[in-house]
Amino acid sequence: MSAMNMLKLGLVLLFVMAITACAERPIPELKVTSESNIQIPISLVSYMWNHEVTYGDPRSAMKNAKAFVVQKGERLKIDFSTQPNEETVGSHLWMESHTKGIKQVLIDNSYVKVPNETGEYIYSIYATWDEGTVSYAIKVKVE
Repeated sequence: MSAMNMLKLGLVLLFVMAITACAERPIPELKVTSESNIQIPISLVSYMWNHEVTYGDPRSAMKNAKAFVVQKGERLKIDFSTQPNEETVGSHLWMESHTKGIKQVLIDNSYVKVPNETGEYIYSIYATWDEGTVSYAIKVKVE
C-alpha cells in the first residue's frame, strides 16, 4: 500500500473515530419490577441531558396514569439500562397528604419498599450519569 493510500486510510479512520466519540448517548431507560414480577410503567418526568433540559412535576406527570397494584410492604426493583454514577440514585414518595415528596431510603441502591398502608402513591426515581440527571415517575396502588 502506498504512503498516500495509508494517509487516506488513516484520515478516514480518524474521522470515523471523531464522529463516534461525539455521538450522544440516549437517555437511559428505567425498568421497575415488583416482587410479584409485574413490570410497572414509568414516565420520564424531567432531565438535563447532553445540554438539553426539560422539567416536570411527578404528580402532574402521573395525574391521569393508571396505578398498578402492588402488595403492602412489597419491594420494587429499580433497574437502569446503563449504570448511573455511584451513589446518585434516589427516590421520593409523593402522597396527597403532603405538599413535598418524602425522601426514600433505597435498599441495596436498587429497591424501594412500598408503604404498608393501602392507597395510591407516586414515586419519583432519579439518577445521574456523566451526561446529566434524569427523573422518572411511577404510580402504584397498595392493596
